[in-house]
Amino acid sequence: MLVSFLILSTILLLGHAPWLKAKDSQAQGESTEEIKAAHIIRFQNYTTWPEEALPESTPLVIGVVGADEVAASLEHLAAKHEHSKQPIIIKKLESNGSLNGIHLLYIGQDRSLELSEWLAQASGRPILSVTDTDSTMPPGSMINFIEEDDRVRFDVSLTAAELSKIKLSAALLTVARQVYGGKS
Repeated sequence: MLVSFLILSTILLLGHAPWLKAKDSQAQGESTEEIKAAHIIRFQNYTTWPEEALPESTPLVIGVVGADEVAASLEHLAAKHEHSKQPIIIKKLESNGSLNGIHLLYIGQDRSLELSEWLAQASGRPILSVTDTDSTMPPGSMINFIEEDDRVRFDVSLTAAELSKIKLSAALLTVARQVYGGKS
């Protein structure tokens, strides 16, 4: 009973995010890119970074590779996101850019050729890596967006998160489409 209550509470807390149909939200004026941006903003609430990587007074810096529409939506959401534990800064990253100061890295589908280089650079660092491949989980990615049955969903790799000393909450895992790895 308690477990069912916790799952239901999690669903209500996350809102429409994992089950939102892309077509339905487009009819409401939200694009798939806006849905992904809303997910990315929400992910911070279900992620614990090592204290030295993201002290409470430090703004959360989201680095975006490619995905101009997602970046624009993130900037819009960050500007009006008043209830965040920490301020949010969006930083566009160019090829061969540095991940210094980045806490969350989003790599768009349009940069799939650079995906492995960005993930290698983030590997082992306290950076939540979010990808958008619309296929299987890329090695090194912690969260990967999948569009399935006209819904924006995501998979989670606990192995990649643990390697970077990032903890993802059980609430996030319960709404993931698929969870890979992790300690047994």
